[in-house]
Amino acid sequence: MARTPRRINPGRSLMMPSVYPAWKWFEKQDGIQSLQKDNKDAPEFYNIYLERPKGDADGYDLVVVDAMHKANYASRICHSCRPNCEAKLFAFKFDAAK
Repeated sequence: MARTPRRINPGRSLMMPSVYPAWKWFEKQDGIQSLQKDNKDAPEFYNIYLERPKGDADGYDLVVVDAMHKANYASRICHSCRPNCEAKLFAFKFDAAK
């Protein structure tokens, strides 16, 4: 369960994760596992799976939201028996030069 002592205002964006198509995510994980095959530590993961809408122009599929490197407190949100928030995926163009 994730808790924070400060109030999180409604509508506030909580994280800016990387988003991968499912095939790319599993390809990435296979590479990581092959490099860490002798590592005895439990793997770290901060990801959730979301369904793309059936009416999406690119077709229905799963996407993996990876919050390991670009996240904040919200990356700990994984499961709650009494949820009080939801995950929404927004896509936009980002220009690092601006």
